[in-house]
Amino acid sequence: MNTDNSASLTIGFTGDLAFSGYFADCCGDDTLLGDGIKSFLGANDYNVINFESPVTPCRITKKKRLAHRSSPEALNFVKRNIKNPVLSFANNHMMDFGTVGVVDTIESCKASGVPFIGIGMNVSEAARCIILGNGIKVGLLSVQYKHYRIATAQSGGPLHESRIDYIKAAIKSLKPKVDYVVLIYHGGDEFLHLPSAKVRHQFKKYLRWGCDAVVAHHPHVVQGYEYFGTKPAFYSLGNFVFDTDYQRAQNDTDKGMLLRLKFTKSGIAFEALPTHIDRENKKVSVGDDMSYFTDVKKLPAAVRKQEKLRKLDVIARTKAYKEQELQTREEKHAKEQVRIEQMEARAAIKEALSDKTDPELAGRHFGDDNHGNPDEGHMERRLSAKDRI
Repeated sequence: MNTDNSASLTIGFTGDLAFSGYFADCCGDDTLLGDGIKSFLGANDYNVINFESPVTPCRITKKKRLAHRSSPEALNFVKRNIKNPVLSFANNHMMDFGTVGVVDTIESCKASGVPFIGIGMNVSEAARCIILGNGIKVGLLSVQYKHYRIATAQSGGPLHESRIDYIKAAIKSLKPKVDYVVLIYHGGDEFLHLPSAKVRHQFKKYLRWGCDAVVAHHPHVVQGYEYFGTKPAFYSLGNFVFDTDYQRAQNDTDKGMLLRLKFTKSGIAFEALPTHIDRENKKVSVGDDMSYFTDVKKLPAAVRKQEKLRKLDVIARTKAYKEQELQTREEKHAKEQVRIEQMEARAAIKEALSDKTDPELAGRHFGDDNHGNPDEGHMERRLSAKDRI
């Protein structure tokens, strides 16, 4: 650990990023991030990004809905536009394309030279940490909430929060090697601006186990933060580069927060910059909404009551979206069924017209029964003519 009181390390953290949905075709657009965004990220020593999808060309998935993937070109975008990126893949969309997606993601990151955490070909690899910095050193590990095809001793995937033994062991192994440990968490209630009591309790546990800060995402909207003693917990940074119809059905999903943690010998300080997604032009620029990025302990009772009412609205909007999605899917299925039936009908007609065994068609196209030996046919016609004389 560092003993130089003047040493420091700054690490930036973003919300959710995936080149899927409305951003699927934007990997080549280096104007996607505004100058203010690039300036904030460029001032950090490293930047940790929640990459909300596997990096894979695969298009085959068992998921019926909300499957996300980013092309390998997305890594080139990240390298060109974000200084010293570190990708966190422990999230609920990592397994959208199964083990193939995990393998492709790992291979793509290694080929491009972009460091990553949160996934592996087994749980030991998924619990692998990364250490940043030379003077002040910070260790990072990444965990997610969804129990869907998680990393095990025999299979690849993201590190799940239930693997307490691996999480504790990772923290314990980092402590003698670094000045600070940061846990990156993916989970929480979607579309709500207040963290649940369960999440707050869980973060408190991570800090008690030895982490010095927790940074989270998944709700797709900005949430606040709080201190447990001198240790900060940031509950949600919202969306960064992520835009889908599912999110557009809810409020405030076009907003996010960039976070900068400055680590020095005396402690951790932070700065934040709001972001805004311009959905019409597919751009991300500096925003102006800091209303929910505040100490959750200091939120007025009126705001807490408002969020409880919003939860009912979120549930209603989600239900309406799923119903509309199901109706659209059924309509597409019906149209596709009609198209298939029309194709089958055309194929049947074509087959009938080309069927040489059909007596009616055979006579029409291939002459009389003696078409196999023309000479016999001519002879028969000549004999018939002679008989008539």
